[in-house]
Amino acid sequence: MCTYNLLNEDRSDERELLQKELAELNEELKKLQRNHAFGNIEKELYETFRKEQQDKIGLVTEKLSKIQTKISNLELFINNAISIAQNISKY
Repeated sequence: MCTYNLLNEDRSDERELLQKELAELNEELKKLQRNHAFGNIEKELYETFRKEQQDKIGLVTEKLSKIQTKISNLELFINNAISIAQNISKY
């Protein structure tokens, strides 16, 4: 189990960085929407930056979905695999 965790540690770090980036992008989008709502930027400019921001959010979300999620019941999974391997003649 330690080996699995060590091998996937970089994935965990990458996931955290992507989640932080996603939060920042969402906050920037909210600021953009507020500026537009208060009339601080023109509609054309707002639409351009909104689309750009949504594209960035989509890319980060896609990257996050491709990262393997942490297995919550890894120990149980490993124990079952060991049990099967020890009793392979029964399977």
